[in-house]
Amino acid sequence: MKISKKQFAIGAIIAILAFSLGIASTTIRLHQTPQLTANVYFYEGTGADAQLIAQSGNLITDIGENVTLFSLNAANQTLVAISTGNASSITAGLTKLDTEATNSGFDRVLCNVSAYWFNSGDIAVNYTASFDATTTISVNSVGLHWSVTDDSDNNMYAASFITDGTQHQFPLSTPASRLTCVWVLTMNAN
Repeated sequence: MKISKKQFAIGAIIAILAFSLGIASTTIRLHQTPQLTANVYFYEGTGADAQLIAQSGNLITDIGENVTLFSLNAANQTLVAISTGNASSITAGLTKLDTEATNSGFDRVLCNVSAYWFNSGDIAVNYTASFDATTTISVNSVGLHWSVTDDSDNNMYAASFITDGTQHQFPLSTPASRLTCVWVLTMNAN
């Protein structure tokens, strides 16, 4: 998470004032709003015929930030699955999607994880999952989890709307096709 010099200065002043007044200070989490630049991509189809149909930014949840912290300290938490479903909003307090799809080919799917690569100078990794639609389904969001168990709670690292939070029906074409989600996580320590 990037913190501007102004945010840092304000935080330092508040901490100094709180300390000098004898107020116990706690960690202040400054969540950024979901990124304007895309890092979650949706493709319909397979192979060379796959078409980019939507893209969106994401917001790391509170528990996702804790996992990142523990992961940096060699904890045994691994992101393994992507879920689809519906969320009324994407907030840092989410621990799972409001309603998770658990059928029609849209239940949680194990991710393929890429090797680390450089994204604009920062280390990145791709998490890719494909969903094979067995019937039409309407969803508006996806979650990145460290548990593959459908509809399980307290294991969502990040969440994203598919575009702007409106419902999207899949499959988009007939016969039923494959929807692939490529989630790009960039570790920005600047």
